[in-house]
Amino acid sequence: MHIFMRKAFVTSFQKPQYRVLNTFLNYMNRQHSTQICKQPEIMTKNYEEAVRALNTLQSNAFTLEKARKERDRLRHLNIPDTIRYCQRTGLSLDDVDKLSIIHVSGTKGKGSTCALTESILRHHGFKTGFFSSPHLLEVRERIRLNGRPLSRDSFSSYFWDCYKKLEDTKADDDNKMPAYFRFLTIMAFHVFLQEQVDVVILEVGIGGEFDCTNVIRSPVVCGITSLGLDHTSVLGDTIAKIAWQKAGILKPGFPALTVPQPEDGLEIIAERAKEKQCPLHVVPHLFQYNWQGNTPRLGLVGDMQQWNASLALQLSQCWMENHDKTIEQRRHLAVRDCDFSAEDVPICDAVDITDSVAAGLENCRWAGRNQTLRTDRITYYLDGAHTSRSIQQCVNWFLDKAWEERKELKGKVTKILLFNTTGDRQPDVLLEPLLKCNFDGAVFCPNIATTAQDHAGSSAASSSDTYQMNLMTTKDNQQLRCLKNKNAWVALLGDSIQPHPHDAKQDKSDVDLTLDCVDGMDIKETMPSVGGNSELKHDTSCVEVFPSLSDSLHWIMQGVVSKETDSQQFLPFVPPSLNDADHIQVLVTGSLHLIGCALKLLDPKMNDRDP
Repeated sequence: MHIFMRKAFVTSFQKPQYRVLNTFLNYMNRQHSTQICKQPEIMTKNYEEAVRALNTLQSNAFTLEKARKERDRLRHLNIPDTIRYCQRTGLSLDDVDKLSIIHVSGTKGKGSTCALTESILRHHGFKTGFFSSPHLLEVRERIRLNGRPLSRDSFSSYFWDCYKKLEDTKADDDNKMPAYFRFLTIMAFHVFLQEQVDVVILEVGIGGEFDCTNVIRSPVVCGITSLGLDHTSVLGDTIAKIAWQKAGILKPGFPALTVPQPEDGLEIIAERAKEKQCPLHVVPHLFQYNWQGNTPRLGLVGDMQQWNASLALQLSQCWMENHDKTIEQRRHLAVRDCDFSAEDVPICDAVDITDSVAAGLENCRWAGRNQTLRTDRITYYLDGAHTSRSIQQCVNWFLDKAWEERKELKGKVTKILLFNTTGDRQPDVLLEPLLKCNFDGAVFCPNIATTAQDHAGSSAASSSDTYQMNLMTTKDNQQLRCLKNKNAWVALLGDSIQPHPHDAKQDKSDVDLTLDCVDGMDIKETMPSVGGNSELKHDTSCVEVFPSLSDSLHWIMQGVVSKETDSQQFLPFVPPSLNDADHIQVLVTGSLHLIGCALKLLDPKMNDRDP
């Protein structure tokens, strides 16, 4: 009775004369809630609280370093540990088998291939579930239904359901909780089962053989995108070693598809497929298909997307041909289907492109990959390339698009590189191809959107800072990585840094950041504060390091706003090459996490739009 009264008259009870009665009803409601739910505070927590709880499952820098040392010894436990966590949430492998899954691994193009596959199947009228990583703005992007990120309410509901079950059972499991990515993988299974999706497009996290997504036993079809050297400290330092890991998702009797690979990579994939009696095919190039009058158009730009689109097309076709069969019917165990070597892996038939397939390819959207955002006087080119091959693709794309835009612009156009890289990636390998772009300047900053994120637990930090919180590295390590990136760029330019005259009286408060070892490199460097700047001997070049992306963009934008405002007096020195620009083209690349920070500032409503 009192619950009904509270809901019906809540507005009236805000009046002063009803405050006593309102207090009483609040008390009665709390008592009633306690009787029907032992932990009401968990069930009523909101999305922001869910994200904060999820962030506690991240491995911090110390734990991560310890895990790296034990990885080879313990990685075989990843799959059994994931199965155990699934069981603690009430999910068995038989339940997971009920999902109709397309499983995708590879080094480059996993996300794009999955996005294209999802779009094709959605345009055929199927209800799709899509699990990917990393996210750009919010973690709910990782779990999508029909192309859209989970709503905040849905994410919160599913999160707390899984989290509570794991909390309630951890006493019987040495107080263990799954790590961040593993938790989201398990939660995604729950979402897709309860939402009764027709198909699940499941992107591998890292590797394949020991990735927690590899708990699945009966995918309808598996795909392997382009291989390259990435995560070498985890997966190995050769294409052959990486191929072995990526091919770990192949399952006995279930078909697999791959794009053309380096010879040593395809050889390993073929060997593993043959061992597992897994039929393997290589996809043809996109232009080899019969487009039946349709114009080959892709929603994702870049030459490599043509191979990703072909793989997505074949994955979709294979799924549509087999998804309505039982698991046993879907097994392809005939030896004749698996009797091949790397030299004679069969090529898929180039099927006809239907209107639905063409629409799915053309209307696919995947943020942060070859994406352009333009304002009146600044154009941002965003691409999360972080391997040598993808950086080269990024360079080709940027040169083409920037030149096309430049032909339409009047006045002086300046090009700026905004870069960061993380993990075990060597900056000089990624930066060298970027020299071809002839940038007028380069800016390096960590994957931190605003300085408020330095105090993510304080009231100064916004909720969106919580969504992008990264505990896997320290702030000092991130800043030192930026310095390493800057020094690599300067060395590649083949010129020395000399202080600009304005630095002669630089304040002595510069931050001295000294660590014994960062990313395997002995380093003792002094990092200048935001106001400490230096300029290359080249009049057209400048190099800067900033503590956050917002500081970097603020400095870059000064070049086009200082003519109309007096903002320059509040900002670090801007060289004439930038300050005199009529339009600035900014390439943001090197890290998907950096792209996420950029989109947070430049396109914060991205997730509210239809796919």
